[in-house]
Amino acid sequence: MMILRILLNLLAIIPFVLLCLLLVRVNLKRPYRGRQFLMPVIAAVYCIVMAAAFGWIQTGFEHFLDFLITVIPFEPVKDLLSRVHLGSGMFYFTNYLLLIIYLILKKILLAILNSVWGNRTALMENTSGTFYQYEEEIGIWAIRNKWRDLRSYFTFFFYMALAISCILVIIMQSRASGLAFRNAFYPVFGILIIGEIAFYLNGVTKTEFIEDILGEDEKSYRIYNYSGLRTVLKNLFGDRIIYDRYVDHSENEVSTFGNLEEMMESTDRNLKNAGNYFQKLKLQGKNIDMHYVKSCLDLGAGKSVLIYNPFYRDLTDYLIFVFTRYLLAHRKILIVAGRDALEGDLKQWLDESFFTYFNISNFWKTEVLNEDSENWDVGIMQFSEIHNLALQKQQEKELAQVSMVFLIEPSRVMASGQLGLHLLLNRCGRKVPAVYCACDRNSDGIVDALSHLLKVSITEVSASEAALGRTSEIYWQADGPYMHHKIMPNISRYLGVGSEIGAAAIRSQVSKVTWLSSEKFPVSDMKWFLGQYYQNFCKYTQLPMSQESIYEHFEFQPNLWQCDRSKTKFLIVEDEFRNLFEAMRLFGTRAAEEGVINIISEEYLLRDYMLDHVSTFQSDAKAIPSIVPDYARTERNVLLRLLMLMSEEAVKERDIVTELRLAGIESSDVYSTLQDLFHKHCSEEVLALKVLYKEELSDDHLRTVNMKYYTLGRSEAMQTYMQGLKNAYYVAEDEEGHKHYIASKLYGHVFQVLLPGQFFSYAGKYYEVMNITGQNGVVVRRAADHIVNRIYYRQKRSVRLSNYIPDEKMGTEKSINSIRIIQGYSDIEIRTHGYYQMNACDNLEHAEFVSINGIPVRRYHNKSILKIQLPGSSGKIRNTICTVLSEMFRSIYPDTYPYIHVMSTYWEEEDEKLSGLLSHLESDVEDDFIYFIEDSEIDLGLLVSIERNIKRYLEFVMEYLTWHRGKMNEVPEQEVSQKIQPEIVFEDQRKYTFWEKVKLFFKRFRKKSIVPEALEPSKKDRKKDEEAETEKEEPEITEEAEQETEAGTEESNPENETEAEELKPEDETDAEESNSEGETGAEESNQEDSPEETDSERDHEKMRQEPEEESVVEEQELIQDQEVTQITDPQAEKEGEDDGRE
Repeated sequence: MMILRILLNLLAIIPFVLLCLLLVRVNLKRPYRGRQFLMPVIAAVYCIVMAAAFGWIQTGFEHFLDFLITVIPFEPVKDLLSRVHLGSGMFYFTNYLLLIIYLILKKILLAILNSVWGNRTALMENTSGTFYQYEEEIGIWAIRNKWRDLRSYFTFFFYMALAISCILVIIMQSRASGLAFRNAFYPVFGILIIGEIAFYLNGVTKTEFIEDILGEDEKSYRIYNYSGLRTVLKNLFGDRIIYDRYVDHSENEVSTFGNLEEMMESTDRNLKNAGNYFQKLKLQGKNIDMHYVKSCLDLGAGKSVLIYNPFYRDLTDYLIFVFTRYLLAHRKILIVAGRDALEGDLKQWLDESFFTYFNISNFWKTEVLNEDSENWDVGIMQFSEIHNLALQKQQEKELAQVSMVFLIEPSRVMASGQLGLHLLLNRCGRKVPAVYCACDRNSDGIVDALSHLLKVSITEVSASEAALGRTSEIYWQADGPYMHHKIMPNISRYLGVGSEIGAAAIRSQVSKVTWLSSEKFPVSDMKWFLGQYYQNFCKYTQLPMSQESIYEHFEFQPNLWQCDRSKTKFLIVEDEFRNLFEAMRLFGTRAAEEGVINIISEEYLLRDYMLDHVSTFQSDAKAIPSIVPDYARTERNVLLRLLMLMSEEAVKERDIVTELRLAGIESSDVYSTLQDLFHKHCSEEVLALKVLYKEELSDDHLRTVNMKYYTLGRSEAMQTYMQGLKNAYYVAEDEEGHKHYIASKLYGHVFQVLLPGQFFSYAGKYYEVMNITGQNGVVVRRAADHIVNRIYYRQKRSVRLSNYIPDEKMGTEKSINSIRIIQGYSDIEIRTHGYYQMNACDNLEHAEFVSINGIPVRRYHNKSILKIQLPGSSGKIRNTICTVLSEMFRSIYPDTYPYIHVMSTYWEEEDEKLSGLLSHLESDVEDDFIYFIEDSEIDLGLLVSIERNIKRYLEFVMEYLTWHRGKMNEVPEQEVSQKIQPEIVFEDQRKYTFWEKVKLFFKRFRKKSIVPEALEPSKKDRKKDEEAETEKEEPEITEEAEQETEAGTEESNPENETEAEELKPEDETDAEESNSEGETGAEESNQEDSPEETDSERDHEKMRQEPEEESVVEEQELIQDQEVTQITDPQAEKEGEDDGRE
């Protein structure tokens, strides 16, 4: 009897299992599974509602069975329904009913969810972005790799829950009389909720989609269309491309399996653990760089490391391995960011990395340090807070526990933040000596500078990352006419060069374009501009007509180093460091297989020289390197550092003696020594010092002693002097009047860079300087609507030297081949009279001078200076060398060039034209020296760097001037062609009418005086023929071309009188220019020989030519469409590459 009952229950459970399996089938396809975001919530709500109404449902079902029993006349059927009503059949049918109702409801809701979530990228990102990410190459939302295990777990839970539920139901119904089975349970509720979570997470990864659905190997699924884009861009904007090439770096790939296997077999436990960790990553498909693995091992061994790679996200797998080791030992980590734009991404990067590693959110507490930060594990110090000594004091206890410091772009921090960084790092590692890891771009001098600043020996240096795959390199001229008039003529605003390049790329089927700039151009504001003109942009690029479609394909990134390496990349990068080949070397590493890197470069002195020596700079981007000034441990800096400390807190006398001893100053009377140093380096005023005594425990903790402390007084003179050493924040007000701090500099460093009325970019946004005061800092406001072009500034300054004293130390005066190099001290006074505003950095001739009153005079007492004597050089030669050196320093010292002046005492009236390039030097003595002066109260180390490299700099000046003279002596190509071929026969692509061809033929012969006047056709006959030919030509103009022409006429800039000429194809423009002389001569001859020609006839001729000029925009689009079609053809791609090489 029991066996029969079990068999009956097995038969009864089969429909339930089939309905559950049908539930698995009723889902969206796996590539679109992320659209089912609401289904788990709907399933939970459904179960709650049904459980609440379960009694009513069961009662209604019973009444329905009673009704059927009374209505149906057949006794066997009545008997069966009675058994269902009274026995366990009610339990089974209720579960069936709940599943059937849910299946019908789910089928309807899936159709709605698919339509709503399928067309809204932003909605998908906000709802399913945690579990799914959009893959541009395959065009689907794929589940993130880190959730693959979770997906498997829930799928396993679903089937296990179904199996266990079936077993329990069979046992319960077979032994219904048992005490444990009297209360029936309904498994449908749990199965629905667990199942919907499993179904939602059961999407496909990118690899699964490519291999299982596309039926291809992931390695073979690549996009190779990028090489032909150079041809497209050159045909559209060829006049703005200054150089381009195609290069293959595929041979740079290095295997690492052998090295990792040796580590795994090592007897050293740490080495073996590291080998197992990286081997596991390798088997997951990640590329392992053995240089970074070695850096990890060195950091674990307590050695400080420098990595020549500023893209910190490339180091994630390596740094997390090291971070975890320190954090598990209950130590803290400090990250110092060289740019404030990194702040938001750094915290997100750390949180995501720790979650991926531990699968637990917020396992370690990461915080951007401010007044409210406490109990953090990983702290992020912004660049703007480097000199915030109050914040450092508040976080002193936490900083003392720091055992590892990670510096991102320290060259930028050291440029003007040496003192603040030194004070910050002195508070770290007081319990356990700190280990330092720095990542930066490859610059000369950074190893020595960091070693001196950190007081550690940095001998472990990881080389720069090598480029991989194939890269199309394109260099663009930043300044010039608006480019978008060639492709989107209805837009009148400036779009910044990058927008036009990106639009052409997206139209050419590039899935993702990224434009990167931090402080060169406001890319974040440009994103807003394109959003306002989304109709024009989407129409040209053939995207769906919405702002979201633009943002999906066009990324505007203000963080230069937030650019992950991927298989394919199309990047637009601003030349932030004024070294276009160094920028290409940096960002050329972002594409692993195929990439297009566009560098937008402004005019600067070295750019044309670099382009004329392409082979040299492509093989060695550091032929003219960026140099990091060495850390200056001078008497002046030691004193200023102590003054900054004493202005915030009382400093122990013992600590002051230690700092003075490190600078080589022995002192038995600290008070007198500080007074003497202040008079020597800072001011003739008396240093306001206060001496305090505090009773403290001695070092042996057995007795108390009185400790002497020093702090600064509050005198007005002291506060005025210290104001230049205080943080001056950039304060921006929003529309609601709330203030935001966006950046900071020392107040003494602000006026060298910014003046009231100037515009500047910071973290991708555009600002205008309103006012600068010591109390309020730099008050700025958003100025996105004022972006009308790229604007450049040069300050007009005068410098006065007095009380010069030579430095008597040994080695401060040298002579190299009769060139004298002398160091000394002088009082310096610098006045800023205003600034020149230009639309190109070299366009001083058309610059506008803006004078400003009230700019503080900067005075430095007994400041170090450097001067060199060139025997036999005239004043003009010295000024020429000063000009070349000043402009050269913009590339060599990209972060500190505003603080260095190169000048001579020679100054004539004609040199007033150079006031935007050179400062006017006034001195007590006129001599034949070139002077180098630091415009800073702090010694920045620039004079030390120049003194070390002066021979190298002078050699380059000679090389540059020799190259420049050769260029000036070259005959322009146009003049050469005119001398060789006086009569230029050109091929014009315009479709001339028959009569126009006849006119051109006779014009050429008229110029040679071959055709006599008697043979010239009469004006009347020519007019009739022209009218007849015009009537034939006019019907060929389409209505679409006329509409685009009318729209372009209404929206175009009226001030640009030559816009129609800019929109002509290159061949046509060149043809018209080359034949301008011949045609002009012929027209003058026609006017003299035919006085009966009237103005109305000339107007008719002009009107006849206008439709051809107006349809140029449509022709440009048709040309590009043809090129895009050719890119997808392998044969066309190969031809495009050959054309590019030619």
